Amino acid sequence: MNIAECVRDLLREPPYRLPINIARMTQLAAGMMKDSLDAFVSRDSAKADAVCRRDDVVDDLKKNILNDLIDSMTADSIAISRGMSLVLISRNLERIADLSTNIAEETIFISEARVIKHHAEEGEIT
Repeated sequence: MNIAECVRDLLREPPYRLPINIARMTQLAAGMMKDSLDAFVSRDSAKADAVCRRDDVVDDLKKNILNDLIDSMTADSIAISRGMSLVLISRNLERIADLSTNIAEETIFISEARVIKHHAEEGEIT
């Protein structure tokens, strides 16, 4: 709903070119959600693990988008409204990826009794 509201606001703006990473981030977040739910239903820990590994890519894209939008808004104050909507969209896409990762982590716990939340695999397993 938050993304849809931002898109509605953006449609009121003059035409513009979207940051290239928004499309990539959208594809990744949507894929992560689908794959995390598929992994949960089938108790596929390998697929769930692959979802978790994609989270860092989405985080990096969000940072890149934010930096690009800050540059754009700094250069042209008319772009601030549009830029803020795009910042909110990227934040919500990153949240979808985080929630997908949570589902994947729970799937791994359910199927293998292995805790990977908060990088537990790097330290002592609980």
